[in-house]
Amino acid sequence: MKATKYMSSAHFLEFIKVGIAAGESKAIAEQTKKTAKTPQEKDWAKRLAIAATHLGKVTDERMACLDPDQAKTVDRRWKNSEVRMYSSDQMRIEDALPEAREPVTISYDDWCRLGEMALLHCDMCPQGEYVKNCEYRKTYHRVGIPVARESVQEGECEFCMDNHMQIILPQGQTDRDNRVREMVQKYYKNAELADEVTRNAENDKREFL
Repeated sequence: MKATKYMSSAHFLEFIKVGIAAGESKAIAEQTKKTAKTPQEKDWAKRLAIAATHLGKVTDERMACLDPDQAKTVDRRWKNSEVRMYSSDQMRIEDALPEAREPVTISYDDWCRLGEMALLHCDMCPQGEYVKNCEYRKTYHRVGIPVARESVQEGECEFCMDNHMQIILPQGQTDRDNRVREMVQKYYKNAELADEVTRNAENDKREFL
C-alpha cells in the first residue's frame, strides 16, 4: 500500500484484502466474546478486536489519501466486490492407486453427506478406550469431514454428537428417546421367558415319564 492519490489494480486488491480481514476479524471477535468460557478465549476475542480496529484504521486512512474522484471509484468497486474462498486442498488419494483410476470430483455438500452416512454406525460406539486408536476417526480427519462437537474430554469422540449410544433407524434417524431400545429389550425379555417356560415344560415332561 502507498499513501498516493490514486490506486492501481494491484493496490486495490490489497485494499480489499485488508478490508475483508478487518470485517472478518471484527465479526469473529464479537462471536468469540459471546461464547468465550476460558481466559484464553477471552484474550483471543480481545486481540481480534484490536486487530480489526487497526486494520480498519488503515483502510480509512488509505481512503483519506485518495483524490475525491478516485475515492468514489474505489468506494463503488469495494461495495460491488465479492470475495470467495477456494481451497486447493485435494481429497486424500492413496499413492498406491493405479494411474488409470482418476480421482472423482464431487461437491463439498455431497462429500459431507457421504461422511454423515459413514458416521451413522458411530452413534452405537461406546467411545472410551476405542476412541484413541480408532481408524475411522483418523480417516475422517484425513479427508476433512467436519467434527460434530468442538469440546471433548478424554475418551470422547469429536465426531459423535454426544456420549449417548443410539440405535440407528431407517434413513439415518436415531432413537434418542430409547423407544426402540426398550422394544428390543422387551422382546428379548419375553423371549427369555418363553425359553424358560419351554425348558420347564420339557423338565416336567421328563419327570412325568
